[in-house]
Amino acid sequence: MILYVETNFVLELAFLQEDHEHCEEIIGLAEGRAGGLQLVIPAFSVGEAYHRQIRQEAERSALQGRIINALDDISRTRPYAERSMELREVTSFLEESNREDRGRLDSVLKTLLSAAGVIPTTGAVIAEAFDLQRSRGLSPPDALVYASVLSHLRSAAPQGAQGAQASCFVTRDRHFADDDIRADLEALGCKLLFKFEDAQGYVRSRLT
Repeated sequence: MILYVETNFVLELAFLQEDHEHCEEIIGLAEGRAGGLQLVIPAFSVGEAYHRQIRQEAERSALQGRIINALDDISRTRPYAERSMELREVTSFLEESNREDRGRLDSVLKTLLSAAGVIPTTGAVIAEAFDLQRSRGLSPPDALVYASVLSHLRSAAPQGAQGAQASCFVTRDRHFADDDIRADLEALGCKLLFKFEDAQGYVRSRLT
C-alpha cells in the first residue's frame, strides 16, 4: 500500500511532538518494505520543513536578543544584578534548542528519505497547484502538496481507483478537510486521515 505524508509528518518527528512515536513506527514499517508499505512525500514538503525550522530559529534568536537586552538593563539595578545573571541561562537554553531542533530535523530527513519515495515538484505539479488554489481554496503551499499527491496517485493508478493498490494521505492540516478534496482522493482510491495514530492503525490493518 501507499501512504502519503507531508510537512507535518516531518515536523512531528523532528520536534518530538505528541504523536511522534506513531510516525516512527510508520517509518519502521516502510524501512522493512517486506510488509508492502510504500511511504511517499512531496519534495516540496522537505523544503517547507526546513523553512519552518529556520523561521522558528529566527523567532527564538530574536527573543534571545530581546531577553539579553532586558537583562542588561535590569542588571544595572543593584538588587537585581545577581538574579539577572541566573536568568541568562534562558538565553543559553534558546540557543541550545535551536541547535538540537536543526540536528533532529537533519537526522529525521536522512532516515525518512532512505525509506520513502519523493514526488518531484514538476512544471505540471506547479500548474495544477495554481488551479487548486482557486478550485479547492488552498494556500500555495497546501496546493503544491496536494497537486503532488494527486500526480503520484494518477501515475500509480492511471485507470482510477478500480484495481489500484490501497493508498492513504495523512495530514494534520485541516485545510484539507473539504468534501471536494475527499471526493478527489476517493475517486483515485485514496483514503484521507487527519491523525498519525489513525494512519498507523490503517497501515497495520492493510499489511496484516
